[in-house]
Amino acid sequence: MKVVVDTNVLVSALLSRTGPPRIILKLLLSKKAEWLVNDLILEEYEEVLGRRDFGFKPSQIQALMEFIRRYGVHVPYLPQKVSVPHVDDLPFLLCAQQGEADTLITGNKKHFPFRDQPFHIESPAEFINRIS
Repeated sequence: MKVVVDTNVLVSALLSRTGPPRIILKLLLSKKAEWLVNDLILEEYEEVLGRRDFGFKPSQIQALMEFIRRYGVHVPYLPQKVSVPHVDDLPFLLCAQQGEADTLITGNKKHFPFRDQPFHIESPAEFINRIS
C-alpha cells in the first residue's frame, strides 16, 4: 500500500498519542505501508514541524526526517498545471499521481476536490476504517 501523507496529518500524529493520525504514523514507521514523498513535501514537513508553536524537539524532527528520507519512497517532482484550491497542496496531489499512490491522506479533504483520481483521498479516520 502506497500513501501520501498531508502535513496536517503528520502534525496531528505527533501532537496526540492516540487517534487515526497516530495509528497512521505507527503504520508508516513500522514499514507496513510505503510513504511516498517528493522534495517539496520533505521541505514542507521540515518547515512546519520546526515551527516553535508545536514545541517539537529538534532532535525528534531530525530523527523523523532521517527516517522518511531513508525509508520513504522518493517520487521525482514533475511540475504540472493543475488547479487546486490551495497551491501548497499541489506537491501532495502530484506525488500521489506520479507515485501511483493508493491513498492521499489529509485532514483537509476540501483542498482536494478531485473525484476522478485513481487513488483514494481520505481523512485519517476514513483511511483507518477502510483498511481495518
